[in-house]
Amino acid sequence: MSHHAAATVEFAGKVLEAKTTAIASSWLAGDERYEVRAPGARKRVSARPPQVGQRLPAPGYRPITQVSWRNLLVTNLEMAELLNALHLAGAPNTRGGTNLLVCPMPHERGGRLHFDAGKQLWHVSRGYESHPANWVTWVGAATRAAWSGARLPTRAEALEATFGAPPAANCNYAVGDTSSAAEPGRGAGQVHHLVGNLQIWCGDGPEQSEAAPLERHLFGAAWNTPGTKEEIAAVRSRYLLGSSRGVGVRLVREPGTLAYTALGAYEIAHRLNRWVVDLDGPARPWGELDRRLVIELTSGS
Repeated sequence: MSHHAAATVEFAGKVLEAKTTAIASSWLAGDERYEVRAPGARKRVSARPPQVGQRLPAPGYRPITQVSWRNLLVTNLEMAELLNALHLAGAPNTRGGTNLLVCPMPHERGGRLHFDAGKQLWHVSRGYESHPANWVTWVGAATRAAWSGARLPTRAEALEATFGAPPAANCNYAVGDTSSAAEPGRGAGQVHHLVGNLQIWCGDGPEQSEAAPLERHLFGAAWNTPGTKEEIAAVRSRYLLGSSRGVGVRLVREPGTLAYTALGAYEIAHRLNRWVVDLDGPARPWGELDRRLVIELTSGS
């Protein structure tokens, strides 16, 4: 952890003001306060075991209000497929110690996507292939949308789509982890886990100054958050490279959208790498760099 933190601060010093880097360094300091010891007994949450090889409905889009919503959250297997395609195309997941698309956390921390350096392949924790992908950054979510010829919903669209929706099927630690992207009792023609299982990234965010790093809204309820109407509708946001165990990806499309609008892996890799080159160029406000990246990932073919 200390090694990765130091690498991140060193890279940040190349693109951020010294004052900002100093603040970040102070947040990351304090290694001397910790000591390595054998783990003690921990209270275990009674999590439902994953179902190996569980079948999912065929992915598709269902009209809700003015846009069509994908019937399933993006799964771990689907995200691994994208990561492998981008890796082959030359787009790195990590830059200067910072994860761009997903955070490959250990399985014990809820990480289900793992990179095998020997085989140079991404793989999924066995039994979680059909679970929705988490630890995905906004950049990873927007990249998955571009690859699918889709986009991320706005917060207003999510509010409208979930008005009067059934209660969340998986929230407030009812299961203790994510569950399958297929919601019990719902068919292929319905949208599964419209609320619950994971919160989702939105395509828009709060108003900010031109120089400030961009944030994007999060919406809904997750397996580890309350599922009340107030909590679902609460305004919350994170930076583009933020990620967590409770946030995943839901895609939407405009009516009549065709598959040819999807971007190929090599085109997406080219756009991501072009942004990485910008990071190494002349110093610019972080907000400007973030806006360039948003344009790269949402401008279409």
